[in-house]
Amino acid sequence: MALLGALLAGVAPPAGAGEPPARDQRGAPLPASLPAHKMVTFNSALWMLLTLDQGTDRVAGASASTVRVVTTGLLGKAFPQAARVPDTVAADGFFLPNVEAILALAPDAVLQWVGRNDPAYLAPLERAGLPVVGLRENQSDADYIATARLLGTLSGQPGRAEALVERYQALYAALARDLASLVGERRPKVLYLWKDRPLIPIGGGSFYGALLERSGGENAAASLSRWGAVTMEQILVWNPDVVLLFCCGPARPQALYEDPAWRAVRAVRERRVYKVPMGGSRFADLIEGPLFSRWLAELLHPGLPSRLRQDLRETYRAIYGLTLSDDDLDRTLHARANALSAHYKRFLRETPP
Repeated sequence: MALLGALLAGVAPPAGAGEPPARDQRGAPLPASLPAHKMVTFNSALWMLLTLDQGTDRVAGASASTVRVVTTGLLGKAFPQAARVPDTVAADGFFLPNVEAILALAPDAVLQWVGRNDPAYLAPLERAGLPVVGLRENQSDADYIATARLLGTLSGQPGRAEALVERYQALYAALARDLASLVGERRPKVLYLWKDRPLIPIGGGSFYGALLERSGGENAAASLSRWGAVTMEQILVWNPDVVLLFCCGPARPQALYEDPAWRAVRAVRERRVYKVPMGGSRFADLIEGPLFSRWLAELLHPGLPSRLRQDLRETYRAIYGLTLSDDDLDRTLHARANALSAHYKRFLRETPP
């Protein structure tokens, strides 16, 4: 897909893209002066802002947690200057605003979650008269697309945003065609553990849960209406075919393989425990969501063509102009941690280092 020109050059949004957003995701008007030139963000919008603007020029500050995701993953290779983004805007390193530090930056847009803990996260910013742009957590395709378009408007890059939306939709359409060709294959039950101590799986009604279904699996914990700790006994009842471990936590497949409490679980018996790749944005969002789904689909259905490693390389070349080495790919795919798990050889380099 030849998107490099559209993504790296300023382009107008294509016909049919609709009017640019005039309000944020709580319904409040956007700042009057757009595009914004000095934005502060507490959330994953940072990753998309870097992608849309191909740099940090418009980022006046970000929470330490979001900066850390960038600098420790593939986006840190694309944007090494992100390590210099002021990261004291959140008093807790995450979402609690440090109003004094933010005011000192004189931002023209402050991107903050809404609907989480508004009295603590949103209200202090509004009381200080800061130009707040409310963002809701993405829970669906429509949410991801709407957020991309909103950030495209804020950064003055609506054409790039629309090109990324089209790429996202095209990659998922291709995956859907591949999965439709698997006549008669059952959907393996997948348990995605956000944490392993305590055991916190991703339940139903979430975008991550929907991703498991979209990738050719069935969410073993779909009956959970909200995230929370479960017992080992409950996991034994679910008896998942596959267990996924969050990309950025300490858990490793080998720990489950060696733990007597897990030996009765089918995924452990069949060595189908995997640490999710890290990527540049935790293998999520508009750029890496399709890569996560391709990775998981190939693990759940080994008869699919093996293309994830090449797709990952091509994504970073097309969108960021970055050539990933085999070492880069191995690190982001957790090649060492996953090497002894079933079917993972398809993601490893052909010639070992």
